[in-house]
Amino acid sequence: MAKIEQKTRTVKINKSFLLELAEDDRLNKKDFRLILYLLTELDDVEFVRITQKQVCVDLFLEKSVVSKSFASLISLGILEEGVTENFEKGYRFRWLPRLIDQIRR
Repeated sequence: MAKIEQKTRTVKINKSFLLELAEDDRLNKKDFRLILYLLTELDDVEFVRITQKQVCVDLFLEKSVVSKSFASLISLGILEEGVTENFEKGYRFRWLPRLIDQIRR
């Protein structure tokens, strides 16, 4: 298995939301792998450019599998597709701002 470059990033997610994800029978194993990978790459405020091709290489998954997982996470409201500050296609988590607000209360 290729070694994925480690980055320092702290993500706060409350346990109830993780339980919601775990109980959601619409998500499959590949979706969960993608969520874990994207937690190391994406932001909850700014859109970040990440290519599905790079995800395929890093996770050893076929493009069709990654494409379906991205589409699933977008349709479920976990990911949001948009444009980065450099006008490139990007993604960000949709649910993290709501969770951070809950943690701060």
